Amino acid sequence: MVVYDDTSPSEMIKIYNKGADVHADPVVSYRHGAITIPHIDWIEPLRLECEDFAYSIRTGEQPRANGRVGLEVVRVLAAAQEALEQQKLHKTITRVSLEA
Repeated sequence: MVVYDDTSPSEMIKIYNKGADVHADPVVSYRHGAITIPHIDWIEPLRLECEDFAYSIRTGEQPRANGRVGLEVVRVLAAAQEALEQQKLHKTITRVSLEA
């Protein structure tokens, strides 16, 4: 199990080695292992976004968070909302080419 907590810069990601193993008989064996906390260099996301935007202005390159990426995010969120409303456990999203 992985837990993400962006309010704790020193422990943003915790990986728990937990689980349950079901054997041939009806007995379930629970596993409680180590917790791994990988080191992640934290930089303020808005700062990164602004730096990337300024870089794209200087160089003429496409920013990482451009309109096409935004459209993909909206499509995923819309599909998730639709799946929730239909009480589905999963939803298939078909990618479409956004080439102009």
